[in-house]
This record gives sequence, structure tokens and C-alpha cells, in this order.
Amino acid sequence: AKARRGGEPVAAQHNTAGFPGWSPRSQNVRLLRGALKFGEGHEGDMVTTTTTGGEGGEPALPMSGKKEHLVVMVHGLFGSDKHLTNVVRVMEENFVESSVKIFVSSCNKRTKTLDGIQKCGERLISELDAYLASLGENDLKTISFIGHSMGGLIIRYAIGHRYRVEEPSGRETIFGLIPLHYVAITTPHVGCNDTYLSDIKKEDSVTPCLRWMGQIPCLGKIPALAFHVFESFFVWLVLRRTGDDLFLRDKDKIVEQLASYSIKRKDSAAATAAEEEEEKPRPPPYLEALASFTERTCYGNIRGDHVVAWENATIRRKVDLPKIKRKDAPYGIVNEEVSPRSLGGAPAPAPNGPLNQEGDLASSPTFATCPKIEGMIRNLEALGWRRVDVKTKILVHKGAPWAHDNIISKTDCHDNFKVVASHSSSLLLQSIKTFEGGAGGAKK
Repeated sequence: AKARRGGEPVAAQHNTAGFPGWSPRSQNVRLLRGALKFGEGHEGDMVTTTTTGGEGGEPALPMSGKKEHLVVMVHGLFGSDKHLTNVVRVMEENFVESSVKIFVSSCNKRTKTLDGIQKCGERLISELDAYLASLGENDLKTISFIGHSMGGLIIRYAIGHRYRVEEPSGRETIFGLIPLHYVAITTPHVGCNDTYLSDIKKEDSVTPCLRWMGQIPCLGKIPALAFHVFESFFVWLVLRRTGDDLFLRDKDKIVEQLASYSIKRKDSAAATAAEEEEEKPRPPPYLEALASFTERTCYGNIRGDHVVAWENATIRRKVDLPKIKRKDAPYGIVNEEVSPRSLGGAPAPAPNGPLNQEGDLASSPTFATCPKIEGMIRNLEALGWRRVDVKTKILVHKGAPWAHDNIISKTDCHDNFKVVASHSSSLLLQSIKTFEGGAGGAKK
């Protein structure tokens, strides 16, 4: 199913009349506090609140009121909770009539994101455990996640370690709650392809800024060759442990683990009796946890993103990208595709590679240029996704030169930057409505 959408979102207006103790002065103080430190939701009849984790992962105390749906937001590399201020503001406007609680993670600020996906994920787990424990008795039923850039991978690590299947009901939970919606905004789902010396225009999931350098006539191969030769040094110098993770150079292969099932299928034709008897450690159920969400949505910039390639953010191969005239397309959401779950979420094999678990080939007849990436794409795409293609403005003169940051309205200088926040909050509300309307909803 495809739907094309355009135009700018219309922001809902807060109704401040009748709130206890309200005055123009007190309202201005509230707005300033919200802009600087997220603050808390309005008092009175509103049931939407926003809380952020305190320094060192200590949770802030939530406001009172019946909240049934928790939305956890996680920033990306070199980011902080304040980079999500404008996204939260737009979402609160849409959530004004709903029983949603927004929690913005703050345990991995700035250079802490250089410690690698595993360390950042462990911090997020501790932060959420402490926050949920601080709530005591509560009405929460579901949990959803929104991650920007690397934040989407940190979330996938955390949910894999807090995924449980309750007995005897078989109900799947994450952090003790029903997983509802996973949203990834320009997340490098399959890491970064480090193949620069072949036809860089056709390579899948190459970091766009490196691809752009490689396309410079005549001189393009020089920086590509330099980066290829000194890659380990450059990556470690700039991105530390996280760079090794994203460029698939780490010994634990964490990005590949995140796209793999914990139960591996043995090839009986090749396995020896000794291998069958040997018990190898299995990775945590990262993919099972991701599959447990009722819905999964990913957003990608169709142009101008210098960090995450369009195909990487939307879990596609480059040859499978929709045929969109990027220069002529209107700003905003230009394309939306919903792919159903296939094989019940079972994984598919990489070309010329073994299966992770029994299953057939994925529906796509095409292959990625990198075998590692192909295996991850096949496992991920089998889960079923809503893929949303976005054209984001770049406004250098207003201090907003990066589409990768503008898509989350890091700098609030144009309504185009709020499109994804408005769209994703509408999807979350629809997921909640479906959940409340019919026995928890059906997985898509």
C-alpha cells in the first residue's frame, strides 16, 4: 500500500484557559522552562507529561495522572536530550488529549555516545529500569520507542536485553510492558559500508559524505584511497569505539548481532558431531524483541543527509529505492510504503550464506553489494516496515546546514523541520487507538 503526502503540518493550539494559577506571566515562565529543560506537561486536564532522566541516569519524578502509554525518546551520536526539545513540543501538541507519557533519555549525552552501542545501551537499560521503578504502582500498559540516528541502534540493543516471553500466556513484553511501536529516524540500521574503491555510486549504505568525496572528478579517488588505507586510525580518532561498531570493525559484531536471531539453525550437511555437541553462546534476542512490536516505522532523507544514506535509514538496497526525482520533489513527506510481515518474521538467508533459522528467501529478488549488509537487510525487512521518505530543507543562512539534524528540528527555524515529529506522533496515536480498540491490536 502506498500513500503520498505533502504540505506542512498544522500545529494544534494549547488551551490554557481554566488552568489553576494561570496568568500571562506564569505561562511565559512555563514556556521558557519548557524550551530550556523540557519541563513537565501542563497541569489540569492534560494527561501528557514529559520527563527526562536526570544526570547519571537518575530519573526525574513524573507528574500525577493516569498514563497508559509510555514513549521513550533517544538522541543520536554527539547528541543530548535538548536536541529533541522541538520534537517533544510538537508531539505534546498532538498528544494533548491522550494518555501518553513521554520520557526523554539523557544518560548518553555528547561524548558518552563514543563509548559504543553496547555501553550506551547498558546506560539506557539502567536509566529506564530506575525510571520505571520510581513510578511504583502505575497504569502503564504499552511502551514505544523513538530513536534518532544512532539512538535507534541503542534502543535495539536495550530492548533485546529486556525482552521477555511470559509463561504460560506467551505474551511478549519489553521492560514489563507491551511493545507497541518502534520508530527510527535516519538510523544506520546496517552500519556503514566501507567499500570506497569500487563504483562508489552503486555501493549500498556508504556514508554519504564519503560517497560525495569519491564522486569528485579525477581527484575523488584520492580521498577515498586515503580513507581506505587509514580507515582504522581515522575512525578511532573521531568516533572511538562507536566508530568500530558502525563500520562493522568491532570484534563483537554488535550491529550484525542486532539484525540476527538468537536461535541459529545448524547446517546438518556441514556440521560435525563435535560441533553439534558444542554449545556456543547465543546472542540476546535482539531481532525477536524488534519483531514483537505491533508496528515498526523508519524515516530517511531522500537527499542532503551527510551521515546516513537513504537506503540505510529505510532498510532497502540502493537498487530498490523508489524512483523519486529528488530535485523536483516537494519538501516534506514525499513517499510512504507499508510492507507486510513475511514468513511470520522468520529470517532469510544472505546470498551464498547459511540460514540463521529455518525460513525461505525474502521477497526481494535483488542483492545488496555488501554480503554482510545483505544478510541484515533480509532479516530486518522480513519483519514488515512502514518506510517514510522525507525531503528536508537545508537552511545554511539560518544555522541549519544538516538535513540529518533538521529532520528532528534540532534548530527550530522552519515548519518543514516539524513534519516528521507531527507524522510520527500521528502514527503513535493511531497505534494507541488500535491497541485500545481491539485486544492489543494486531502486528503489522
